[in-house]
Amino acid sequence: MYKITAGLLILLSIVLTLDLQSAEAQSGGSGDVWDVGPDGTISQLFSADNWFTTWDIIVPVRTNGPNNLVLFYDTAERTAQFWNFDAQGQLSNQVYDGTWNAWDIIVPFDPDNDGSDELLFYNKNGTGNVWDVADDGTISLLFEADNWFTTWDIIVPVRTNGPNNLVLFYDTAERTAQFWNFDAQGQLSNQVYDGTWNAWDIIVPFDPDNDGSDELLFYNKNGTGNVWDVADDGTISFLFEDNNWFTTWDILVPVEVNGAGSLVLFYDTAERTAQFWS
Repeated sequence: MYKITAGLLILLSIVLTLDLQSAEAQSGGSGDVWDVGPDGTISQLFSADNWFTTWDIIVPVRTNGPNNLVLFYDTAERTAQFWNFDAQGQLSNQVYDGTWNAWDIIVPFDPDNDGSDELLFYNKNGTGNVWDVADDGTISLLFEADNWFTTWDIIVPVRTNGPNNLVLFYDTAERTAQFWNFDAQGQLSNQVYDGTWNAWDIIVPFDPDNDGSDELLFYNKNGTGNVWDVADDGTISFLFEDNNWFTTWDILVPVEVNGAGSLVLFYDTAERTAQFWS
């Protein structure tokens, strides 16, 4: 799960029928960047067909520098790269290339609410880390733990109007949910919510009213969709429900449009159909 800011949409297609033993074969992945207007109109900014084909996790990272970063991570090889895209959406330069520990989920979040993201890492062996990311892609450890639950499937950062933002942890099998605070130093602070919810396949944060505080959009492949408001203390309140959505959506992406709240992209990977909804 990730949030696209500044109206830029990055699309990655991966070719799987390759000989991954050769470096040349690994460089056949397609990547696009498209601009998204307030009405959902898209226009292409950048296209490439020589990206590695092994990236599993792609994470946009906001910085306080002139350009934001994008993290590319290969779960099998544990390789990571940070890349810059310039203001026109063009791939600019690689600022980091390294090998990390094994991670199942990586999400950007802003515990100190300064507009610059840290990264939260989770491994289903119960390990969790928080790392600071500098404008040049340099990372520094802020927090680590090895006693987290091993069953989290969805981790979602939630912006609030309070002093600290929240992180939602959700177990799809048990339908358990917890909200946690991290303090301004990236340390795990306190649990503010623990409950059992309905079954959900996808959960994404979005900001339809453009107030800087996120609501949560929930989707189940039985065609059910919900929207819930999230208070600073993790209290949630129901806003919207529908049970006639398409059952084939695989990817939901919130897209912030300057001055106009959020759009949400719904994408079906099998049929390659896409819809923007406001």
